[in-house]
Amino acid sequence: AVFLLIRRYFRTQRGKRMRDRLVIKVPVLGELTRKVAVSRFCRTFSILTKGGVPILKVIDICSRASDTSTCPGR
Repeated sequence: AVFLLIRRYFRTQRGKRMRDRLVIKVPVLGELTRKVAVSRFCRTFSILTKGGVPILKVIDICSRASDTSTCPGR
């Protein structure tokens, strides 16, 4: 029962932020999470700019491409 409540809480926006903050504080997992977020941002940024999408729209789209809610600007 407790597991289900925690799982349900982590599905809320506030719960996702809390989970992401906890994950980033874990030594190896936090570093990996940051690298994955930066990699997604760069890959999406590259694809969209090569496709001719305006830079402001690219930045907006890229900020949503990362799953972590604790990235700067979120």
